[in-house]
Amino acid sequence: MKEKTKRFFRKNGYYLALIACVAVVFGAGIGILMQEEEPDQPVISYNTPVPNPGTPADPEGDATQDVFHPVTQAPEATPTPEQGPTTMVKPLEGDTQVDYSGKKLVFNKTTKEWRTHIGMDIAGTDGAPVYAACNGTVSAVKDDPRYGLTVILNHAGDVSTVYCGFSQVGVKEGAAVKAGDVLGTLGGEIFCEREQGLHLHFEVISGGSAVDPKEYWK
Repeated sequence: MKEKTKRFFRKNGYYLALIACVAVVFGAGIGILMQEEEPDQPVISYNTPVPNPGTPADPEGDATQDVFHPVTQAPEATPTPEQGPTTMVKPLEGDTQVDYSGKKLVFNKTTKEWRTHIGMDIAGTDGAPVYAACNGTVSAVKDDPRYGLTVILNHAGDVSTVYCGFSQVGVKEGAAVKAGDVLGTLGGEIFCEREQGLHLHFEVISGGSAVDPKEYWK
């Protein structure tokens, strides 16, 4: 009996060893699969469970947390464009020397040129008060090489007014003014319009373009 057993293993030992190896590998694989865990992940990557929309809310839960009815935000109100001035007061008492010409050419006695005139020239007397045409803010006080001592006001609706020909200015940049407030006194020389004598050169700028000041006068 022992001799038969020895002969069996000598003859079939290779196959038995092969079967045993396969069995060991198979068993080890099953064990690894049963013990395998999910890989480590950062806490922030974990997905927060989302409630099933079809599940009724818990009546005993927090009534302030309604996850089933998203809140619709009200649309933001469109800001109303700021309206510019519709009327202005005359900045200086006096007769008009040269009107706003638009695209029409007028002769400049000082420069001896035909050119457009984008403002209005108002004759005045030395020391006469110059008034703000409407409510606004002083954006600049400067000594212009062509137009002399100049004040510029900014108004609502992208409108500005320009005043040239001061001898003295009584306002500073950044100051708020109202229609009729005194900006200064007339008497300075306007070099590019010297031949016209003492006067105020006045401009109205709307949206970056010069317009006729008479359109605003009461």
